[in-house]
Amino acid sequence: MVETMYQWRYVLAALSLIALAYLAPTKAEAQSIPAPDSLSIDSVNAYDGVINSGDFLVVIRYNIAYASIPTVAASDTFIARFMVDNAEVNATEILAFNDLGYGLGVASMYFTEAQKEAASIEFNNPNIEDYEVVIQGKPSAFPDPPVVRLSSITYADTTNTSLELTTDIDFLANALQNDAGWIANGLELITFIAGQKVLTSDGEAYFGQAIPNLQIMIPGLFGSSTTSGQVFEREFGTSERDRLLQLWDTSIFNPLFTSLATDFRIGKVWVMGLIGVALLVAAVWFSAKLSGQPGFGLLAIPFAYPLIVSAGFGSMTALFFMAAIGVIGLFFSLFLRRAA
Repeated sequence: MVETMYQWRYVLAALSLIALAYLAPTKAEAQSIPAPDSLSIDSVNAYDGVINSGDFLVVIRYNIAYASIPTVAASDTFIARFMVDNAEVNATEILAFNDLGYGLGVASMYFTEAQKEAASIEFNNPNIEDYEVVIQGKPSAFPDPPVVRLSSITYADTTNTSLELTTDIDFLANALQNDAGWIANGLELITFIAGQKVLTSDGEAYFGQAIPNLQIMIPGLFGSSTTSGQVFEREFGTSERDRLLQLWDTSIFNPLFTSLATDFRIGKVWVMGLIGVALLVAAVWFSAKLSGQPGFGLLAIPFAYPLIVSAGFGSMTALFFMAAIGVIGLFFSLFLRRAA
């Protein structure tokens, strides 16, 4: 039994070696591609404080030119790196979007303030250190990886970071969508909406991935962006109520209203309210009499009571309750009674 188990181990080991020998060349062959016809970094722009104070964004415009586009995505074959004194401090893969990432494209690298300090990077490079952006092929894809380097970095004005980033993305979007490789695939990246330049859905998809959190950095360039609305608090006073309560104080009828309030030992506001109710009842009765249908007398309430209150008879609080009763009565008269 033991001897049989050992024999099976040898068989499994042999099968594993055969499988590895078969698969390894296939994988290497699948990732191996020819060197590009040309490889260039067209521009490198740097921005300070794009999300938080002290952070650092690098945006790269590159061109990995092939007459015949490889079948392996550029994310598997090329990488962008940020070097300080020939030491890598950040890196990103090429985004496989148009033509699998080959041709004209954009890549970016972002540093938080802590990451920037850890990498000993300073905006504008005041100490004239050796900052360098590199795009190179991955060793897994090339026997002799192609490489291009650029140490010329354009630093944005720190007082207009958002405006400059918006302008530069606008420029890059136009450059890409006017490139033959992007035109061939029918990709439009930026357009006008209501007189304002905004990224299209393709533009949002591409730049949103090529420059992560770009929508937070410059939300105005995104048509689907959301911004916090301004909230204005309104203060509500009682000036109108007080004006209506004092409307009859200077009239010739004021002594009569005051006398009635004294005789009945109630406030003058109650006297005015009772007069308002009497007027409202009269309006309801007149409406019902005129229409010949008692139910339609309720139609007078939403129209008559606001006029009665504005004349100084009645309460504004009661106005809303009376209006609600009128609406309910109207609904009953027009629909429920007919259904019954």
